[in-house]
Order: sequence, then C-alpha cells, then structure tokens
Amino acid sequence: SGMAIMETGWSWRDASFPQTMISYRCANAGDVEAIRRLLEALSLVRPDFITDRFCVACDGDRVVGVAHVEDAGQAVFVSSVGVEACRQGRGIASGLLRWIARRCQRDLYLYTIIPDFFARLGFESVSTPEFLPQRALFGCETCEPDQCVCMLRRFHDS
Repeated sequence: SGMAIMETGWSWRDASFPQTMISYRCANAGDVEAIRRLLEALSLVRPDFITDRFCVACDGDRVVGVAHVEDAGQAVFVSSVGVEACRQGRGIASGLLRWIARRCQRDLYLYTIIPDFFARLGFESVSTPEFLPQRALFGCETCEPDQCVCMLRRFHDS
C-alpha cells in the first residue's frame, strides 16, 4: 500500500551546509534502521512501523529528517515529524512537509505539543475531526495530553 502518488523526490540547496543537497522522497526498505535511530534519538513515539508510510529528508544518502504519512480519506495525517538535532532550524522539516503537501494534494493534519513551531509552517489549531486516528495510539498519556493540539495545514497550490 502506501501513497503511490508520492513517487518522486524533490531537492533544494541548504545554505548552511553549502556542499549539500537536501532531497525528499518516500522511504524504502534500506531506510528502516536510519528511521528507527532518528525516531529513538528524538523520542518520537511510533505505534506501528510501516516503512512505506514514511517520507524522508536526505543529505546525500543520509536520512536527516522523517515524517510518517497516513491516508485519512479526505486528508492526510502526519505524525513523527523530526529532524536530526544538529540540523534543526534549517528548514528541513518545513521542506519535507511542503513536499508531502504537494505530493498528496490534500490537507495535512497532525497532533503536537509544539503548536508555535507548526504555526510558522502554515498550520492552524482546529478541533479534531472524527476521521483522524485516536490520540491514545501515540502514547499521549506519557506525553503532555493537556498541551496536545490538533493542527491543520490547508492544501493550496503554492
């Protein structure tokens, strides 16, 4: 399964790493260990691990960013969004989310305890629609459930 509409990559130059090119693509079997290491390093809870539901940001062959993407019918649910600590603040998560939005051509939803960060990426706080996965699947009781916000980034062509 997975999202067949997200078949091709996209790249941009990272000005703070002048010799590198950040590329975005769907994960493949060869990315499994790198994704697991990154999720663990960032303490991102993952209720399941289905490789073809991940999208990755790469610097050459190195996975430096990750996002889990799930088809939620009229929208896409994104979770476990993270970037390698030494690369945070360089627009990699933003680029990855823009790439996902372009490939999916639908609204993106997520749950987060850092709404200010996602607001800068074009997300807005909304009430949780019925079709999203339940928060309990993500170990929210061990996180900060009172601070958890559902956010939406509406699809548009730009």
